[in-house]
Amino acid sequence: MEAQPVAPLPRGKACLPCRQRRVKCDGIQPSCGRCIDKKRQCKYREQSIRDEPLEREAAALEERIRENERLRHMGMNTLGFDPSLLPQQWWQADEPPTFFARLLVTGFLSSAPILGFFLDPERFMQSFDTRECFGHSSRPSPALLSAIYVWGITLSKSPYLAAYESVFLSRALHHAATAPTSTHPNKAKHALQAELLLGNYYFYRGLVPEGRAHCNVAIRIALVYRVHTLAGVIQTSRNFDAIEQREWVNAFWMAYCMDLCWTVATSLPSVCPDLCFGDDRVNIPWPIDGTQFKKAIHIQDTGKSQSPLTCLFENPVTTFYGDEEVSFITMECKAAILLHRAHKLAMEMAANPSRATDKHTKLCRIIDDFRGTISPVVPGGKANRRLVIVHTLAVLATLRLDISPNWTKKSIEAAFYVISILDNIYPEELKPVNPMIGFLWSGVGQVLIDESSRLATASGSSLPSDENEDKIEEAINQLCYFMEECGRDCPYIAIQHKRLEARRRGIFSGSERPRPVEEAD
Repeated sequence: MEAQPVAPLPRGKACLPCRQRRVKCDGIQPSCGRCIDKKRQCKYREQSIRDEPLEREAAALEERIRENERLRHMGMNTLGFDPSLLPQQWWQADEPPTFFARLLVTGFLSSAPILGFFLDPERFMQSFDTRECFGHSSRPSPALLSAIYVWGITLSKSPYLAAYESVFLSRALHHAATAPTSTHPNKAKHALQAELLLGNYYFYRGLVPEGRAHCNVAIRIALVYRVHTLAGVIQTSRNFDAIEQREWVNAFWMAYCMDLCWTVATSLPSVCPDLCFGDDRVNIPWPIDGTQFKKAIHIQDTGKSQSPLTCLFENPVTTFYGDEEVSFITMECKAAILLHRAHKLAMEMAANPSRATDKHTKLCRIIDDFRGTISPVVPGGKANRRLVIVHTLAVLATLRLDISPNWTKKSIEAAFYVISILDNIYPEELKPVNPMIGFLWSGVGQVLIDESSRLATASGSSLPSDENEDKIEEAINQLCYFMEECGRDCPYIAIQHKRLEARRRGIFSGSERPRPVEEAD
């Protein structure tokens, strides 16, 4: 006997969590099935369908009023600072008043790893707190401090400070341009750090060409000082300082992987091709997280070091360099490298499908093995923001290697895996968000849109028989909800959300494969 179809829930009867996430709700009270499964607090609101849009508008208006009042009294909704304490024309000085500058810096450091900060936080703060003038050799360089102030203002979400963001950005660009000719003892390292922060700032703002330009400068600094080699790291670091050596190691990996990710996003050539950073030419350890700097040991060139990239493509499960503890930044780097390698191989096979078959099989297996080593995203997990990036990078690598005419079952399951991750968290847990998640989610969304199009035209689906168009639509809704919420803070993600919605409405061909999100439409 065939199962009877479940009657759709009338409009306005879904619980608030399901309505917010735009997913289907069974309407069971006091707790719906989805909220029970996800261990969420289920709430219902009694209202008529006709009143719902009006209530939403009124609630949004009340929230804006409360936010404006809070900003009016505090000036900054994340730093808790009263702008009336600032002296007149404060923005015209070389840097903000000391107490205010420290607020900006500490606000930045709370999210620094997501934004490309590779320095030891404790040592940086010691240098920052030195009671010397702006530009003194004992303090961070003007280029670095100015870039951090720009990020501090951006993360503050203060309308008052936003009016001066362009002033600090102009100052940061000026100091970054003159950094190579300065006399600061850390001019090279701090210049590289400033360029990475400025690159990520422009990516965050949706200005991808400018972000690529600053990323390219960072890579060139790494090339000049040869910090992709042990000899270069040892020579560049002063007095065999273990922490400084590790800072240079982190600097290379962050610059390298940022370049690889945005190369995939834009389909523009990498500024560090294989002739510069071939697998066998990178022989430094994997990077470490900021909390591991105290455990840093001296790096020595014994002449027997094997490239971590070579190890990655030979045995991805055990690619820890020596006996060192694995870090989130290492996992991000591995995922970015695998995504870039998959992107390159996909382009090769698109040009000549009969070639690189063995490479394709091997890389698929490596990516699958690597995905099995990533820790799961759990509700309330402290590392969720980093893990979401790692998982989504690895999933997009899987999708890039799908060369079949239609998406395979493996690819569709990988796309649904990303949605299952988002089902365990809230958008607020990802903020401030790494801008690269925008093009990663866009690629996942395109797979779901393609499959929805095939189901609608009855051209054959790769999904199991118990999957249906409603489930795909629900998954797309979930993804768009996260992109919309994260896009409120990050303009780049807002741009990607708008493009994905346009493709969803059929402006773009439903059979189109994920493409670099910055290509001209």
